[in-house]
Amino acid sequence: SIINLILTVNNVLRDTTRATICTNQLPYRWNSTNITAAGTYRDTLTSRSGCDSIANLILTVNSVLRDTTRATICTNQLPYRWNGTNITAAGTYRDTLTSRSGCDSIINLILTVNTVLRDTTRTTICTNQLPYSWNGTNITAAGTYRDTLTSRAGCDSIINLILTVNTVLRDTTRAIVCTNQLPYRWNGININTAGTYRDTLTSRSGCDSIINLILTVNSALRDTTRATICTNQLPYRWNGTNITAAGTYRDTLTSRAGCDSIINLILTVNTVLRDTTRTTICTNQLPYTWNGTNINAAGTYRDTLTSRSGCDSIINLILTVNTVLRDTTRTTICTNQLPYRWNGTNITAAGTYRDTLTSRSGCDSITNLILTVNNILRDTTRTTICTNQLPYTWNGTNITAAGTYRDTLTSRAGC
Repeated sequence: SIINLILTVNNVLRDTTRATICTNQLPYRWNSTNITAAGTYRDTLTSRSGCDSIANLILTVNSVLRDTTRATICTNQLPYRWNGTNITAAGTYRDTLTSRSGCDSIINLILTVNTVLRDTTRTTICTNQLPYSWNGTNITAAGTYRDTLTSRAGCDSIINLILTVNTVLRDTTRAIVCTNQLPYRWNGININTAGTYRDTLTSRSGCDSIINLILTVNSALRDTTRATICTNQLPYRWNGTNITAAGTYRDTLTSRAGCDSIINLILTVNTVLRDTTRTTICTNQLPYTWNGTNINAAGTYRDTLTSRSGCDSIINLILTVNTVLRDTTRTTICTNQLPYRWNGTNITAAGTYRDTLTSRSGCDSITNLILTVNNILRDTTRTTICTNQLPYTWNGTNITAAGTYRDTLTSRAGC
């Protein structure tokens, strides 16, 4: 009799159950036990074979799922698809789903819709700052420029540049001042003389600004007027002042440029001119013409003229008229004095002679010469004396003997 034994040895049964439930499914019923919280639980049972059976429960309790999504899109990306729904505008949206575990899942969407970005930049630079770099482009002239970029959100971004290029500013100032207004203050500098000056400043835009100053310095104007008037023209009117006597006068005026103008007046006042002329002429020079008048006789004459300055001029003439000069000379000479020299003429005999000369005044001068010529006087004296009367004195000479003696004497007439 063959018998077989099939012996089965059952091990202790071990089983682990993993369960995930939602919060709203609590309490969880496991092996007749209510479980109210997530955790790991153990229970020992008796299997059909009478062996222990150890069961484990790993219970996960899922709470409600909450999720917020933030999305930024461009206008051209509308409508936006979210959980099967088309969204056409920016806003906050909510949806409730069922998770795989069967729990509610609340999700939120914060949708931002970016329109096309537009931006305009206004920039002013100087010429020396060219080329101007903008978005990787070198710009060499003023103008309006456009560029399209892509923003971080992937949207178009249109930007504009209005570029102004300032050239060097140049300005010239012309100033006229008076000497007494120096020093002239210009851009913090004291200027003491006329001339052209230059300074370089920085404008508000940071560019060079070259300014020029042409400075004219007017000195005090000086003018002297010389005036000659007559006494009867006083008072003399000068710059609103009545002047009553000759002299030097000064007045200070203001010129158009605002400077002092010093003017002088040298005033000469001529009195009546008086002049006397003394003239001597000969009878044969009559009539005598004086200031257009014929004068026929000696005398004192007066005339009133007008001088170059317009003043009266009184002149007098004292006229002397010389008649012909007549003179007679009587001369006695000796015979040995012939020829006799008279007025450049040699006269060889006694007689009456006439000559006409011109006097210092220019008149005729008639001279006469009555010439007497004495001959040599001759005389002989006869004298008789005694011896005892010797020496005999004759014409201052002692004569000691008889004889004939001669002596020459000079007569009263010089012969």
